[in-house]
Amino acid sequence: MLDAFTFPIRENDAIWLLYKWLEHDYPTGGTFNTTKPEQLPDLAQDALLVRFPAFLRPYSRFPYYRLWMSWLENFGRFGKNIYVNLRFLRDCAEKSAKKYDQSRVQQRYRIFTFGPPK
Repeated sequence: MLDAFTFPIRENDAIWLLYKWLEHDYPTGGTFNTTKPEQLPDLAQDALLVRFPAFLRPYSRFPYYRLWMSWLENFGRFGKNIYVNLRFLRDCAEKSAKKYDQSRVQQRYRIFTFGPPK
């Protein structure tokens, strides 16, 4: 089990990579969605599953890199772990959304809107 986090976040903390991504891509807050880019490509530019892995690539040797990547690769099962950590780092609101993909299959996803660092 991972230890509880406290501020300030340190480089050897498991949450550090998420913290750095938010600091880099969303320094004053912002919005992302949880769509699968292959299902809804028109929303991919704001998709967590695109943006966070792209940020993580240069950090492949850091502690917990593999943990974050496994959560992203198995997002349906482990997405809740990312949400909990996001809520720890930022005040945020989430809402459910749905949209039809190119095959006219309704896809459900979440939209997260969050503020600046706590």
